[in-house]
Amino acid sequence: MATPPAKKKTANPPAKKKTANPPAKKVEVKTETKTETKTETPVVKSDFKIQKNVPIPPRAGGRSGSKYPFRKMEVGDSVFVKGKATKVASAIQAASKANKGSKFESRATNENGASGVRVWRTEDKKA
Repeated sequence: MATPPAKKKTANPPAKKKTANPPAKKVEVKTETKTETKTETPVVKSDFKIQKNVPIPPRAGGRSGSKYPFRKMEVGDSVFVKGKATKVASAIQAASKANKGSKFESRATNENGASGVRVWRTEDKKA
């Protein structure tokens, strides 16, 4: 048996794009001296209500202060922080940046069966 010839597929026409604004209209305007053709864009109605004098509320969320006490430490103080050294390192760097000239040293250690990092404040701000 012979197979019937395959039908040609026809391409679907491209979909029309929807526009947010209706198309502009050309309007003839007659004045005393001449007739002009102007393009008039229709106004689109909106459900938005513009208001004046509405106060901006305070920012929500976030953390007030630091999780670690590094900024409150004085030279010679130290603190043990449970956890990985990499997480504590970024907090130490932020504290050094906030207290310009302050220096910190840290060492990974185990204390009371918990692994973590001990951080010392070694130098004060330079005047």
